[in-house]
Formats: sequence, structure tokens, C-alpha cells
Amino acid sequence: MIRNSQIKSVDLQAFYNKTYDTGYKNVFSKYSDGKDTSESNNFLLDIIDWKGKKVLDFGCGPGLTAKFLADAGANVDGIDFSKNAILEAKKLNDPRLNFLHGSIDDINDNYDVIVSLGTIEHMENPDYAIREFTDHLHFGGGLILTCPNWINT
Repeated sequence: MIRNSQIKSVDLQAFYNKTYDTGYKNVFSKYSDGKDTSESNNFLLDIIDWKGKKVLDFGCGPGLTAKFLADAGANVDGIDFSKNAILEAKKLNDPRLNFLHGSIDDINDNYDVIVSLGTIEHMENPDYAIREFTDHLHFGGGLILTCPNWINT
């Protein structure tokens, strides 16, 4: 449920809902001919042994990174504020994955690792988001954030 002041932008939410309605692979630049060409997932494999980790993928979109991490051995919860993104993610139908339509205030568990790729720059209050993320990490847990390089956009 979207209920906080963290994501007030109904315009951004409407954009992402439309994006997932019309086919996200036609919109996001990391896709070329329908294939994911980003390097983020491979980078994630290099920095953590995911086996047995409890992971939150915040801003999970259609769940592709969550699925990638589950295939590497993690149990993954995904949260996205686009209802349509979550509908796409649930099509993955994998018992290691759990998806929720919601916002930062809907994080209700603690995690070994929280991953949020390319979302922090969309937050109206990034400091609040980072505090919430760290509040939901197990002791010694890790937070992985990415933000696009504006020169590449």
C-alpha cells in the first residue's frame, strides 16, 4: 500500500504503471532486442555469496534481479510502487520469491542484504530511504545502491 510521503509522485507511479502495461523491454535502455544488456546482475554475483541470504530487492520492477539472486541461492522479497510491475514479477512463479506492491514504509522485515538498483534518484527523500534501509538490515548486513551516471543518459 502506498501511504507515505516518501513517494508522492503519482506522475512517476503512473509512468511506471504505463511502462509495464506497454512492455518494459521497449522502454528501458538496458534492453536491446528484448535482452537485458545491463551489467548490474553480473556485478552482484561478484561481490556477495548469495546462498542462503535473505534479500530485499527494493524497486524490483518485473523481478528480474530478484530472480537472478534467487537462482544464485537467495530468498528474495521484492517491493515496487508500480502495481503493474508487481503483476509482471508474480508471473515468475518461484517459491523463493515474494513480491509486494508498496513503498519504503512497507518494509516489515530484516534482511541480510538490501538491493536497490537505479531507484534512489527517484526518491523524494533519499536520506529517509537510506535510513529505512539500514534500519531493516541484520547486524553486519549489506546495502547495495546504484544510481545512473547522468553522462550516460
